[in-house]
Amino acid sequence: MFNALAVVLFWSFASTTVTVDAAKRLYGLIGLGGVLGGLSGASLVRTFIISWGRETMLYLCVILVALIGVVGFIVLRKTGVADKPAVTRADCKIECSPSGAMSALRSSRYFLSISLIVMCYEIVSGIADFQYGSTVEQTIMEPLKRDAFFGAVGQVQSLVAIAVQLFLTSYILRRYGVKIALMVLPGAMLLGSLGFLALPTLGFATLLSVSDNSMSYTINQAARETLFVPMSRMERYTVKAFIDVVVQRFAKVLGVAVNLSIIPFRGSSALRWLSLVSLLVLLGWALLAQFTGQRFEQLATVAPSHQRDR
Repeated sequence: MFNALAVVLFWSFASTTVTVDAAKRLYGLIGLGGVLGGLSGASLVRTFIISWGRETMLYLCVILVALIGVVGFIVLRKTGVADKPAVTRADCKIECSPSGAMSALRSSRYFLSISLIVMCYEIVSGIADFQYGSTVEQTIMEPLKRDAFFGAVGQVQSLVAIAVQLFLTSYILRRYGVKIALMVLPGAMLLGSLGFLALPTLGFATLLSVSDNSMSYTINQAARETLFVPMSRMERYTVKAFIDVVVQRFAKVLGVAVNLSIIPFRGSSALRWLSLVSLLVLLGWALLAQFTGQRFEQLATVAPSHQRDR
Protein backbone atom coordinates (compact mmCIF):
# COMPACT_ATOMS: atom_id res chain seq x y z
CA MET A 1 0.00 0.00 0.00
CA PHE A 2 2.87 2.35 0.82
CA ASN A 3 4.52 1.77 -2.57
CA ALA A 4 1.24 1.99 -4.43
CA LEU A 5 0.28 5.33 -2.88
CA ALA A 6 3.18 7.27 -1.36
CA VAL A 7 5.69 6.55 -4.13
CA VAL A 8 3.15 7.29 -6.87
CA LEU A 9 2.20 10.59 -5.22
CA PHE A 10 5.84 11.54 -4.75
CA TRP A 11 6.75 11.12 -8.40
CA SER A 12 3.53 12.85 -9.50
CA PHE A 13 4.47 15.80 -7.31
CA ALA A 14 8.04 15.77 -8.61
CA SER A 15 6.82 15.84 -12.22
CA THR A 16 4.59 18.80 -11.35
CA THR A 17 7.39 20.92 -9.89
CA VAL A 18 10.28 20.39 -12.33
CA THR A 19 10.98 21.08 -15.98
CA VAL A 20 12.24 18.49 -18.45
CA ASP A 21 15.84 19.76 -18.19
CA ALA A 22 15.66 19.75 -14.39
CA ALA A 23 14.30 16.20 -14.41
CA LYS A 24 17.26 15.02 -16.48
CA ARG A 25 19.65 16.63 -13.99
CA LEU A 26 17.92 15.79 -10.71
CA TYR A 27 16.08 12.49 -11.07
CA GLY A 28 19.33 10.56 -10.90
CA LEU A 29 20.20 12.23 -7.58
CA ILE A 30 16.69 11.63 -6.26
CA GLY A 31 16.98 7.98 -7.20
CA LEU A 32 20.37 7.84 -5.48
CA GLY A 33 18.67 8.94 -2.28
CA GLY A 34 16.23 6.06 -2.63
CA VAL A 35 19.02 3.54 -3.21
CA LEU A 36 21.01 4.81 -0.23
CA GLY A 37 17.88 4.76 1.91
CA GLY A 38 17.20 1.15 0.98
CA LEU A 39 20.78 0.17 1.72
CA SER A 40 20.68 2.00 5.06
CA GLY A 41 17.41 0.35 6.05
CA ALA A 42 18.68 -3.12 5.21
CA SER A 43 21.90 -2.46 7.11
CA LEU A 44 19.99 -1.22 10.18
CA VAL A 45 17.84 -4.33 10.23
CA ARG A 46 20.79 -6.66 9.74
CA THR A 47 22.82 -4.96 12.49
CA PHE A 48 20.26 -4.15 15.18
CA ILE A 49 17.20 -6.38 14.71
CA ILE A 50 18.37 -8.87 17.34
CA SER A 51 19.39 -6.30 19.97
CA TRP A 52 16.60 -3.76 19.33
CA GLY A 53 13.73 -6.08 18.49
CA ARG A 54 10.88 -5.63 16.02
CA GLU A 55 8.92 -3.17 18.18
CA THR A 56 11.80 -0.68 18.26
CA MET A 57 12.20 -1.00 14.49
CA LEU A 58 8.51 -0.21 14.04
CA TYR A 59 8.81 2.88 16.26
CA LEU A 60 11.72 4.02 14.08
CA CYS A 61 9.52 3.54 10.99
CA VAL A 62 6.80 5.71 12.60
CA ILE A 63 9.33 8.49 13.23
CA LEU A 64 10.64 8.33 9.65
CA VAL A 65 7.14 8.40 8.13
CA ALA A 66 6.24 11.38 10.31
CA LEU A 67 9.43 13.11 9.14
CA ILE A 68 8.37 12.48 5.52
CA GLY A 69 5.08 14.22 6.29
CA VAL A 70 6.80 17.24 7.85
CA VAL A 71 9.29 17.64 5.01
CA GLY A 72 6.53 17.15 2.44
CA PHE A 73 4.41 19.86 4.07
CA ILE A 74 7.32 22.32 4.09
CA VAL A 75 8.12 21.64 0.43
CA LEU A 76 4.47 22.02 -0.57
CA ARG A 77 4.26 25.39 1.15
CA LYS A 78 7.51 26.67 -0.36
CA THR A 79 6.57 25.62 -3.89
CA GLY A 80 3.03 26.95 -3.60
CA VAL A 81 1.53 23.67 -4.80
CA ALA A 82 -0.49 23.34 -1.59
CA ASP A 83 -2.37 26.55 -2.42
CA LYS A 84 -3.49 25.23 -5.81
CA PRO A 85 -6.03 22.53 -6.63
CA ALA A 86 -4.38 19.27 -7.60
CA VAL A 87 -6.22 19.27 -10.92
CA THR A 88 -8.49 21.70 -12.71
CA ARG A 89 -10.69 21.54 -15.77
CA ALA A 90 -8.25 23.87 -17.51
CA ASP A 91 -5.49 21.30 -17.29
CA CYS A 92 -6.97 18.95 -19.86
CA LYS A 93 -10.25 17.44 -20.94
CA ILE A 94 -9.88 13.95 -19.51
CA GLU A 95 -11.99 12.85 -16.59
CA CYS A 96 -10.14 12.35 -13.31
CA SER A 97 -11.22 8.74 -12.80
CA PRO A 98 -10.16 5.21 -13.81
CA SER A 99 -12.48 5.36 -16.80
CA GLY A 100 -10.96 8.68 -17.80
CA ALA A 101 -7.47 7.19 -17.54
CA MET A 102 -8.44 4.21 -19.70
CA SER A 103 -9.98 6.55 -22.26
CA ALA A 104 -6.76 8.57 -22.33
CA LEU A 105 -4.70 5.41 -22.87
CA ARG A 106 -6.90 4.42 -25.80
CA SER A 107 -6.68 7.85 -27.41
CA SER A 108 -2.96 8.52 -26.94
CA ARG A 109 -0.23 6.29 -28.36
CA TYR A 110 2.25 8.03 -26.06
CA PHE A 111 0.32 7.13 -22.90
CA LEU A 112 -0.33 3.63 -24.20
CA SER A 113 3.35 3.05 -25.00
CA ILE A 114 4.35 4.08 -21.46
CA SER A 115 1.86 1.63 -19.97
CA LEU A 116 3.15 -1.15 -22.26
CA ILE A 117 6.75 -0.42 -21.22
CA VAL A 118 5.68 -0.83 -17.60
CA MET A 119 3.98 -4.13 -18.45
CA CYS A 120 7.02 -5.40 -20.34
CA TYR A 121 9.30 -4.59 -17.44
CA GLU A 122 7.12 -6.28 -14.82
CA ILE A 123 6.80 -9.47 -16.90
CA VAL A 124 10.53 -9.73 -17.63
CA SER A 125 11.44 -8.81 -14.05
CA GLY A 126 9.07 -11.45 -12.68
CA ILE A 127 10.58 -14.12 -14.93
CA ALA A 128 14.14 -13.10 -14.05
CA ASP A 129 13.38 -13.15 -10.33
CA PHE A 130 11.79 -16.61 -10.63
CA GLN A 131 14.75 -17.96 -12.61
CA TYR A 132 17.20 -16.53 -10.10
CA GLY A 133 15.41 -17.80 -6.98
CA SER A 134 14.75 -21.23 -8.43
CA THR A 135 18.35 -21.63 -9.63
CA VAL A 136 19.69 -20.68 -6.22
CA GLU A 137 17.40 -23.25 -4.57
CA GLN A 138 18.51 -25.97 -6.96
CA THR A 139 22.22 -25.11 -6.67
CA ILE A 140 22.69 -24.28 -2.97
CA MET A 141 20.99 -26.87 -0.80
CA GLU A 142 21.89 -25.68 2.71
CA PRO A 143 19.43 -22.97 3.90
CA LEU A 144 22.01 -20.90 5.80
CA LYS A 145 24.45 -20.85 2.88
CA ARG A 146 21.54 -19.95 0.61
CA ASP A 147 20.59 -17.02 2.86
CA ALA A 148 24.20 -15.88 2.93
CA PHE A 149 24.33 -15.99 -0.87
CA PHE A 150 21.13 -13.93 -1.16
CA GLY A 151 22.60 -11.40 1.27
CA ALA A 152 25.87 -11.15 -0.65
CA VAL A 153 24.08 -10.67 -3.97
CA GLY A 154 21.85 -8.04 -2.36
CA GLN A 155 24.90 -6.08 -1.29
CA VAL A 156 26.37 -6.30 -4.78
CA GLN A 157 23.09 -5.07 -6.25
CA SER A 158 23.08 -2.07 -3.92
CA LEU A 159 26.69 -1.17 -4.72
CA VAL A 160 26.10 -1.44 -8.47
CA ALA A 161 22.92 0.64 -8.13
CA ILE A 162 24.83 3.36 -6.29
CA ALA A 163 27.53 3.38 -8.99
CA VAL A 164 24.89 3.58 -11.74
CA GLN A 165 23.18 6.52 -10.03
CA LEU A 166 26.42 8.37 -9.37
CA PHE A 167 28.08 7.97 -12.75
CA LEU A 168 25.52 6.96 -15.38
CA THR A 169 21.92 8.05 -14.78
CA SER A 170 22.18 11.84 -14.96
CA TYR A 171 25.01 11.69 -17.51
CA ILE A 172 23.07 9.49 -19.95
CA LEU A 173 19.86 11.50 -19.53
CA ARG A 174 21.63 14.79 -20.21
CA ARG A 175 24.09 13.58 -22.86
CA TYR A 176 22.05 11.04 -24.83
CA GLY A 177 18.45 11.68 -23.83
CA VAL A 178 15.55 9.66 -22.49
CA LYS A 179 15.39 7.27 -25.47
CA ILE A 180 18.87 5.88 -24.82
CA ALA A 181 18.28 5.80 -21.06
CA LEU A 182 15.16 3.69 -21.62
CA MET A 183 17.23 1.17 -23.57
CA VAL A 184 19.86 0.47 -20.90
CA LEU A 185 17.86 -1.93 -18.71
CA PRO A 186 16.30 -3.99 -21.53
CA GLY A 187 19.75 -4.20 -23.15
CA ALA A 188 21.33 -5.53 -19.95
CA MET A 189 18.52 -8.01 -19.35
CA LEU A 190 18.70 -9.12 -22.99
CA LEU A 191 22.32 -10.18 -22.47
CA GLY A 192 21.44 -11.98 -19.26
CA SER A 193 18.47 -13.77 -20.80
CA LEU A 194 20.50 -14.90 -23.80
CA GLY A 195 23.21 -16.19 -21.47
CA PHE A 196 20.74 -18.08 -19.26
CA LEU A 197 19.02 -19.57 -22.31
CA ALA A 198 22.36 -20.86 -23.61
CA LEU A 199 23.74 -21.91 -20.24
CA PRO A 200 21.25 -21.95 -17.31
CA THR A 201 23.79 -21.60 -14.52
CA LEU A 202 23.83 -19.75 -11.21
CA GLY A 203 26.18 -17.15 -12.71
CA PHE A 204 23.81 -16.07 -15.48
CA ALA A 205 20.82 -16.21 -13.11
CA THR A 206 22.67 -13.89 -10.74
CA LEU A 207 23.57 -11.58 -13.64
CA LEU A 208 19.87 -11.30 -14.46
CA SER A 209 19.00 -10.41 -10.87
CA VAL A 210 21.80 -7.86 -10.49
CA SER A 211 20.92 -6.23 -13.83
CA ASP A 212 17.28 -5.94 -12.84
CA ASN A 213 17.62 -4.76 -9.25
CA SER A 214 20.54 -2.40 -9.83
CA MET A 215 19.05 -0.60 -12.85
CA SER A 216 15.29 -0.78 -12.47
CA TYR A 217 15.14 1.77 -9.63
CA THR A 218 18.03 3.84 -10.95
CA ILE A 219 18.42 4.76 -14.60
CA ASN A 220 15.24 3.01 -15.72
CA GLN A 221 13.10 4.65 -13.01
CA ALA A 222 14.57 8.09 -13.69
CA ALA A 223 13.99 7.78 -17.45
CA ARG A 224 10.46 6.44 -17.00
CA GLU A 225 9.47 9.16 -14.55
CA THR A 226 10.86 11.81 -16.89
CA LEU A 227 8.36 10.65 -19.50
CA PHE A 228 5.55 12.07 -17.36
CA VAL A 229 7.00 15.59 -17.07
CA PRO A 230 5.53 16.91 -20.39
CA MET A 231 2.03 15.81 -19.30
CA SER A 232 -0.51 18.27 -17.95
CA ARG A 233 -1.36 18.26 -14.25
CA MET A 234 -4.54 16.22 -14.62
CA GLU A 235 -2.81 13.71 -16.87
CA ARG A 236 -0.13 13.17 -14.23
CA TYR A 237 -2.60 12.64 -11.43
CA THR A 238 -4.91 10.46 -13.52
CA VAL A 239 -3.02 8.57 -16.23
CA LYS A 240 0.20 8.20 -14.25
CA ALA A 241 -1.59 6.94 -11.15
CA PHE A 242 -3.57 4.43 -13.23
CA ILE A 243 -0.38 3.12 -14.89
CA ASP A 244 1.59 2.91 -11.65
CA VAL A 245 -1.16 1.24 -9.64
CA VAL A 246 -3.44 -0.73 -11.97
CA VAL A 247 -1.30 -1.50 -15.03
CA GLN A 248 1.81 -2.31 -13.01
CA ARG A 249 0.00 -4.71 -10.65
CA PHE A 250 -1.83 -6.39 -13.52
CA ALA A 251 1.50 -6.95 -15.28
CA LYS A 252 2.91 -8.55 -12.12
CA VAL A 253 0.02 -11.04 -12.23
CA LEU A 254 0.85 -11.85 -15.86
CA GLY A 255 4.47 -12.49 -14.90
CA VAL A 256 3.39 -14.87 -12.14
CA ALA A 257 1.08 -16.69 -14.55
CA VAL A 258 3.97 -17.23 -16.99
CA ASN A 259 6.15 -18.62 -14.20
CA LEU A 260 3.41 -20.94 -12.96
CA SER A 261 3.13 -22.45 -16.43
CA ILE A 262 6.48 -24.23 -16.03
CA ILE A 263 5.99 -25.42 -12.44
CA PRO A 264 5.10 -28.99 -13.58
CA PHE A 265 8.47 -29.17 -15.40
CA ARG A 266 11.27 -29.13 -12.84
CA GLY A 267 14.93 -28.45 -13.30
CA SER A 268 17.12 -25.83 -14.97
CA SER A 269 16.22 -27.13 -18.42
CA ALA A 270 12.64 -25.98 -17.87
CA LEU A 271 13.67 -22.64 -16.36
CA ARG A 272 15.84 -21.78 -19.36
CA TRP A 273 12.89 -21.81 -21.76
CA LEU A 274 11.29 -18.95 -19.84
CA SER A 275 14.07 -16.85 -21.37
CA LEU A 276 12.38 -17.28 -24.77
CA VAL A 277 9.34 -15.44 -23.36
CA SER A 278 11.65 -12.80 -21.89
CA LEU A 279 13.42 -12.30 -25.22
CA LEU A 280 10.14 -11.77 -27.06
CA VAL A 281 8.95 -9.28 -24.47
CA LEU A 282 12.34 -7.54 -24.46
CA LEU A 283 12.14 -7.06 -28.23
CA GLY A 284 8.76 -5.38 -27.86
CA TRP A 285 10.10 -3.35 -24.94
CA ALA A 286 13.00 -2.04 -27.05
CA LEU A 287 10.68 -1.00 -29.89
CA LEU A 288 8.36 0.75 -27.45
CA ALA A 289 11.31 2.56 -25.86
CA GLN A 290 12.40 3.86 -29.25
CA PHE A 291 8.94 5.20 -30.08
CA THR A 292 8.29 6.63 -26.63
CA GLY A 293 11.68 8.34 -26.42
CA GLN A 294 11.19 10.01 -29.79
CA ARG A 295 7.68 11.12 -28.88
CA PHE A 296 8.92 12.47 -25.55
CA GLU A 297 11.50 14.69 -27.26
CA GLN A 298 8.77 16.05 -29.53
CA LEU A 299 6.47 16.83 -26.61
CA ALA A 300 9.27 18.33 -24.53
CA THR A 301 10.09 20.90 -27.22
CA VAL A 302 6.50 22.07 -27.74
CA ALA A 303 6.27 24.13 -24.56
CA PRO A 304 7.50 24.17 -20.97
CA SER A 305 5.96 21.30 -19.06
CA HIS A 306 4.02 23.51 -16.64
CA GLN A 307 2.46 25.62 -19.42
CA ARG A 308 1.16 22.83 -21.64
CA ASP A 309 -2.57 22.35 -22.06
CA ARG A 310 -3.21 19.22 -24.05
